[in-house]
Amino acid sequence: MGEEHDIDLPRGKPSKTECFLRLIVPNNRRIYAYILTMVHNIADADDIMQETSAVMWRKFSEFKPGTDFAAWGIQIARYECLMFKRQMHHRHLEFQTATEEALLQKIASSNRNSDKRLKFLNYCLAKLDNKKQELLRMRYQENITQKSIAERTGLSEQTICKRFAKIHDMLLRCIRRSLAVEEAI
Repeated sequence: MGEEHDIDLPRGKPSKTECFLRLIVPNNRRIYAYILTMVHNIADADDIMQETSAVMWRKFSEFKPGTDFAAWGIQIARYECLMFKRQMHHRHLEFQTATEEALLQKIASSNRNSDKRLKFLNYCLAKLDNKKQELLRMRYQENITQKSIAERTGLSEQTICKRFAKIHDMLLRCIRRSLAVEEAI
């Protein structure tokens, strides 16, 4: 695979661009295949190939005619892949650090809010009438299914489901109101 590609020169001296194109076109796939094996992502490989080609063009005067152009290009591609991986690792670390900080802040805030919500839940539960409290006790303390509660109370399962939805809604609104009042103070 390390074939050398001689330049078939037309009459007159070819331009630098012409010489470069005659070498890169037949070797492009080989260089790209190398890049793809290094990064495993087509979009990233395309970006790296573009940058590799640009570097090859800038350094074309350093290429020694008669040597393996693909091998020279692969060396440049290797360096570009390593730079890409370093940048991605750095971006990942920045993202990871920022994400961790945001999550820690959220958790700390959530813990403070959880304590408040729990305090207000107890307050709101105490405000419920005895029938609603009994339904909640059966469901959450005794761990009885809604179907079994319906059988015990002689009500339909659909009625029990609606009552729980109404109780949950009442508790949620009560907790939100209590939090809003506390924040306003």
